[in-house]
Amino acid sequence: MEEIAILQQQYQMIKGSREVVLDFAAQHLSDLLQVQVPAFDKSIAYLLVHNANVYLHWTANFAMQFNREYANENAFTSISSIRELYSMVDLMVDTFLNHYRSKLNEVVSGITANGQNEQSTPLEIFTHVITHEFHHKGQLLSMFRLLGHTPPDADVIRF
Repeated sequence: MEEIAILQQQYQMIKGSREVVLDFAAQHLSDLLQVQVPAFDKSIAYLLVHNANVYLHWTANFAMQFNREYANENAFTSISSIRELYSMVDLMVDTFLNHYRSKLNEVVSGITANGQNEQSTPLEIFTHVITHEFHHKGQLLSMFRLLGHTPPDADVIRF
């Protein structure tokens, strides 16, 4: 199997895990998306939008120099609007993976969020954005619990 096909398959599993989180939030926490969770000093909407922005930054703006605008978490007050944002993210990830399909280990240069010119490989960028999502997914599940809900099993492998 081609390397890129493996990464695409992996991203499909990540999207499935994300859907578990979004489905749960839509069913149980839709009225609490903008509530600041004191232990994190952030809201559910903030973390979901922040994570989408990180995907857009690294795949679109850094690696492909598209200069996409970042989403403002205050504009996302429903899971359906957050799903629309992630649809754009999914298209960008697909574009990124297809663009670098045979160049996963070639060095690319780009501008970081703090304005520094840096270098990375597409494989490093992809690894960064997916591990970043799982880091915040853990935080989201903790927020769900702090808001009084037993979080769902959102691992890639779910039983």
